[in-house]
Amino acid sequence: NPWLWLSWGFLLSVTATASLIWFAPKILKAMPWRPPIDLLAALIAATVAASWLTAPLLAILTSEVPMVSIFANLIAAPLVASTTVFGLIAAIFALINPALAMPIGLLASVPAELIGQIALRTAALPGAQLELVSTSSLLIFVSLVFLIVILLIRASSKKLVLCYRDWE
Repeated sequence: NPWLWLSWGFLLSVTATASLIWFAPKILKAMPWRPPIDLLAALIAATVAASWLTAPLLAILTSEVPMVSIFANLIAAPLVASTTVFGLIAAIFALINPALAMPIGLLASVPAELIGQIALRTAALPGAQLELVSTSSLLIFVSLVFLIVILLIRASSKKLVLCYRDWE
């Protein structure tokens, strides 16, 4: 549906998903961490990628930049998997027997509610939003985000070349 591109929610979702697929691996490659904390590094890379690449859209939409989104997403991340898995199982059971799906859906709703509470509480923290009061501040912010993205891409590309040379 081409009209979905007019939906801010759809644009944010596509941007976040694309950042997880394309940008998060580049951030991860630029990070110096190695096992056993590489799982934490992957979580941070995914959170940073989604937050940074959706920030310009949020700034254009609201004239504000969320300052706590990375922190909030890191706290909420462990809850996402259980919500997704229980939600999927509940949806499958709903096709067979809606009565069986209800308790499973309830299990999915608990971590989902916690995610919502994390979002509400972190958004209410002092300094949680940076207000961009002028068009020039908005343009500067969007430009800085894209500059950081370009620098991280270049850094991860150089690191890949160095790793390849060491491997030869």
